Amino acid sequence: MPLREEKGFTLVEVVVALIVLSVITIAVVTIYNNGIIAIISSGKRTEAVYEVQAKLERALLEDPGEVEAGEEPAFTIVFPDLEPIEIYAEEVTAESDTTYGPSQRKVSAVVYIPKRQGD
Repeated sequence: MPLREEKGFTLVEVVVALIVLSVITIAVVTIYNNGIIAIISSGKRTEAVYEVQAKLERALLEDPGEVEAGEEPAFTIVFPDLEPIEIYAEEVTAESDTTYGPSQRKVSAVVYIPKRQGD
């Protein structure tokens, strides 16, 4: 029986097919792995945001008090052709204990709680 009449794949064809299959598999696994890492990082960031939100809500429950004589405003809002508006407030900063991402970032926020104006 001559060699040319046999049916099947040559060793070279099998090796090429395995290389192509390996490259495709590596690409799919890399994309899947990056997706999993992004999902985990997003979850940790969300957890950190909720943590900061809880800290700020606890701070909002506390009474910032009244404006004291001689106290400087926290900030001033200026509109063209109008009198500036001075805002007296307590600055509250909160930072998460939870970190996220490869650089171990933290979530932080600053809010101003307005003070009562005395008569």
